[in-house]
Amino acid sequence: IIALNNTTGTLSINNSNAIVKLSWTSPLVKGDVNSDVTMNHPLYLDSNQVVNVTNTAGVILNGNGQTIIFNNSSGPQFVIQENVPVVLENITLANINQDTFNIKPGGQLLIGPNTTFEFSENVTFSSGTFDVMDSPDGAVCTFVSLSGNNVVSFVDQAVLNLGNNTLRLEDVELGSILNINYGASNLIELASGANVDIDGDTGEAI
Repeated sequence: IIALNNTTGTLSINNSNAIVKLSWTSPLVKGDVNSDVTMNHPLYLDSNQVVNVTNTAGVILNGNGQTIIFNNSSGPQFVIQENVPVVLENITLANINQDTFNIKPGGQLLIGPNTTFEFSENVTFSSGTFDVMDSPDGAVCTFVSLSGNNVVSFVDQAVLNLGNNTLRLEDVELGSILNINYGASNLIELASGANVDIDGDTGEAI
């Protein structure tokens, strides 16, 4: 019998005579992330684990259809250091709260195809550039609320550049459009009770 514990990364093999444990730790939490990573398993972060991206030449994080589930702790668990671009593609980032991201000055999130952000509470970004990367078919970036109609806002130095792509909102209120840039054929798709506040108040900034 072979069983993988996705929380600890421990693979147990039970042949009725012995149990062998093989430890596996995602390269995303082994230390500073300074090279491209392709995921093969979902990643459940413990409260003391942090994805810390440091390579100013850029890092591609290909989720390969997998999910990073944050612990909803009171400290940042996805840190982008100064002037570091991070490409996200084929990935879901789940259980995002106000403290999950710490994007230092000049940090960028380059959002590729099949990328979903799932929010557990209202979140206001105040730093970092969020660029939805253009693709021939038009990329779709999805914001999902996990607990009612959470408000997601971009204020101060935080900018969301949608290009000629689609932002899909599921049970999410977009708190303001003032820091959002659009392309000529951009769409904001509203689903499942989502809405957009043209110039409303926002929550506490990160």
